[in-house]
This record gives sequence, C-alpha cells and structure tokens, in this order.
Amino acid sequence: MLFPCINTGDLSLFDITSITTTTATTMKAPVCSLQWDSIGTTVAGDARGVAGITSNRLNAPRDIFLDSSNTLFIADYGNNRVQKWLLGAATGTTVAGKKNGVAGRNSDQLSGPTGIVVDPSSNIDVVDSRNHRVQSWLSGAAAGTTIAGKGGSGRRLDQFVFPSSIALDDKSGTIYISDSFNHRVMKYTPGAINGVVVAGGKRAGTATNQLWLPSGIYYDSTSNSVVIANTGANNIVRWPIGANAWTLLAGDKNGKAGSSSTLLRNPLDITFDNMGNMYVADRNNNRIQFFNAGGTIGRTIAGGNNRANAAPSSLNLPSAVILDDQGH
Repeated sequence: MLFPCINTGDLSLFDITSITTTTATTMKAPVCSLQWDSIGTTVAGDARGVAGITSNRLNAPRDIFLDSSNTLFIADYGNNRVQKWLLGAATGTTVAGKKNGVAGRNSDQLSGPTGIVVDPSSNIDVVDSRNHRVQSWLSGAAAGTTIAGKGGSGRRLDQFVFPSSIALDDKSGTIYISDSFNHRVMKYTPGAINGVVVAGGKRAGTATNQLWLPSGIYYDSTSNSVVIANTGANNIVRWPIGANAWTLLAGDKNGKAGSSSTLLRNPLDITFDNMGNMYVADRNNNRIQFFNAGGTIGRTIAGGNNRANAAPSSLNLPSAVILDDQGH
C-alpha cells in the first residue's frame, strides 16, 4: 500500500542553500509535511487482498525494496519468489525464484524469502529463510549463488536458523542479516564464509545484551550501528557495531507489548528519513508508527483503525515499511 505524504509546497521543513563561487542562494524545497493521507493506494498485488500465483497477485509479501527509479522489488513469501514491479504497472515480473512458486533448495529456487536488498548494479540479495541462507542473484540471472549460510541450519558462524532480514552497506558491500531464531545479527564482508556476531547471540531475552527474534534491520552508516526491530521484545533498539549492548529507541525496554503511543506489538521493520525520523511497521497493531528524531512517543500514520482488512484505510499485519524520495 502507498500512503501519500501531503506536500508542503513552499512551506518546507528545511532550506536548501546553493553555493557558487561568489554567492549563496537559499531557496525553499517542497518536501513532505510529515502528514499522510489516511487512505492508501494499492501499487502491487490485488486491491481486494486476494492471494494468488499469477503475475498480478502476491501471497503474503514480507519485504519490499524501492530503487532510485521507484521500481519495487517484493519478497513474495508465499509464492517463493521475488517480484519486480515497475511504477504504475498492473503486473510484476519474477526476478528470483520460480515464476510458478515452486519452493526448493536448488540454485534457481527459493523457499520463503523474507528480506531483499538491491545494490546499485541491480543485483539482488535475498534472505531465503526456510533454506537458512542468503542468495545473490546477478541482474538478469536465472539462478542465485549462496553468499551467507553455506553451512545450512545451525548456530555456527556459517549457519542461520530462519534468518529474516538484510541490510547493505553500499560503500563496503558488507551485509547485515537478522538471524532470527538464533536471536542475533550477523555481519558478512564480501567473500566471507563465516559471519561475525555484531548484536545478540546470548539466546532470547530482554536484557540489553540480548535480542529476541530480531527481524527488520537498518544499517546507519553515520553512526556505524544497526537499528533492529526486536520483534519478540516488542521494541526497537540501536546496537553500535563493536558494542556489547543496545540502547532503546522505541517500545518498552522490558518487552511489554501494547497499542498505546509509547508501546509496540511485534514490530517487524523500520526505516528512517533524512531528518532522522523513524517509521515502524507495528505488525500486530496493524499500523505504521512515526517517531520524531529522538522521540519515544509514536504517531499512527497508516492503519491502526482497529480493522485488519484490505480496505484502503486499513493494514493487516504490515511487515515492511519504506519511503520514496517524496516521503510517500
């Protein structure tokens, strides 16, 4: 679903300064007002919420990635494939996995993809959750190669147990993977067989050195940290790379679930805008929450109307959130 941001026109949130060799000119930039239309628009899949295997339908999509041309890449979990959906198109194209949705462990198959990133060269990295691995598909390739999780299911540094999400450091090519059922986040440098535990790994819990079923992750290059949707603990935490504990960003530090403005219920994903504001897919509250930079009180900007259905104003177990360059 796309929820349009109401543009401010000339009443922008910040100024842009253009500097030449002799002058500096300040102008207003039309940017998102941080107010969103409460009615969403279906941009991929069936508007009635009907699942299917045909190219105009999806089945339990779990993650989305938006490239610079506003092309969507969708982890079509129930169909064991990744769909590429051009802006305004009525149908998608299968770019990873089998078009017919057949699951498997072969290099041209996926089984329950839950996370995707696309690099600047249009290569796709896919969290192949039920195969406990991450697959890389070169642009246009018919099959992928395993770049993480070559040891199968387990707790070793070359293994995962139902990984769920991935973040990419564009500059270094390093990937960060939420290894959900091992309650940890792993870092893989290009070509590495073994990963490095950068968060969690102390079994499930709510202590500051533990994670509990981590899902969505966001790599913050400015602070060299990962922000984690700590799903089982009902909170969002920041874990600096090299640190041994997290700091709380949203939700309850002790793992209490709830639907108030300060609580979350099994959040699955997070993203940030360029002003540091945070957006959370609050899955079991059927809403998207907005948190001002540094704030702990959320505001519902999509869904959250006590109706979990396919109506344009509703969401049903949202699993991912992303912004385009207009703030939609």
